[in-house]
Amino acid sequence: MHWFTKLWNLILTDFVAKAFCPRILVLSTPAIAEACAVNSCDTFADLLAPFGHDVSTQITIQDGQGAPYFLDKLNVKFTTDFKIEKHRPPTWAETDELVRQSVAADAGELDVPFLSERGVDASVVAADDVGSWAPWYTLFRQQWMATVPASEHESFMHPVACVLVASGSEEDPVWALRSLQNHAAVHRVQTQSFSDGNMLFYYMLVHDGRDAGVLQAIDHKFDQVRRAFGQNSALLKINSSTDLIDADAGDRGKISGIWTSSLATTQPLAAHPDAVYGGMLTMRDVAAIRDAVKQMMVRSVVPHMQYLIRVLSDQTANQRRGITGRLFSAGRRYFGTAAKATSTLVGADGD
Repeated sequence: MHWFTKLWNLILTDFVAKAFCPRILVLSTPAIAEACAVNSCDTFADLLAPFGHDVSTQITIQDGQGAPYFLDKLNVKFTTDFKIEKHRPPTWAETDELVRQSVAADAGELDVPFLSERGVDASVVAADDVGSWAPWYTLFRQQWMATVPASEHESFMHPVACVLVASGSEEDPVWALRSLQNHAAVHRVQTQSFSDGNMLFYYMLVHDGRDAGVLQAIDHKFDQVRRAFGQNSALLKINSSTDLIDADAGDRGKISGIWTSSLATTQPLAAHPDAVYGGMLTMRDVAAIRDAVKQMMVRSVVPHMQYLIRVLSDQTANQRRGITGRLFSAGRRYFGTAAKATSTLVGADGD
């Protein structure tokens, strides 16, 4: 049973890491919607979604006690809203539909790769691709977790940062990004989440490769964004020209598959089996999006999370010291008075 224990531990570890990973709120201007629509993505969060899995960080961080820890990779989920809701378990009909979707999505992948004619293949069990061992149930479990809303008593569903996205075609991208800061979802995060108003904003300017006239001014506009918002800003270029797309025509299926698997697990109702995702993207664009997510996590989000951990650790330590001090003072007053009274009585008897 050693192989089964190892398999189960790997599955649970991967599931917990992905199900309870940090959330990032993504808000964008209307001009970004068109750039996403040509790639069959409803929102910019959908465009970023596949690249939140196993983000390669390769950095050393510190825990709440200051001990170093090497962070090889992490997972992050992108969301477009935040609301505190009372959890309502799915009905039997909704659960049945989730199961049907999960089985249908993996109907052609119901083989068990870690079993062979000789028994269990240890090399497959030791691999990291745990999703292939139980395809339909893994998908069902992920879809089930996607139905769990944010609540007040836990912070896993609370966004740790907010990404504001504007298009390079905006006449004034700085004003457009500032306007997004007044979004209702931002207000809810600042007033209802555990961040207590200490929100990290990351500003992204997106250049749509179809807008050839904007290319001349995109660097100047990004300089304006960086001067206004500092280092927590980035420039992303997507939707490359038709010539490049024709050159990468053989990668169409591979690029579309990146979003097909991701959206099927995080937003199953919005993922259409016949949709061709990333239709205006090249492999170079895919690499640029992946690098943009990595840089955002390494340079901004992870350091901000470390800061929040230190603040919470200090607050907890101060509370403990305060409670210990109050208990010690109360005990000293109680036992000190009792000891003084006892010594007085002893002295009186001695006289």
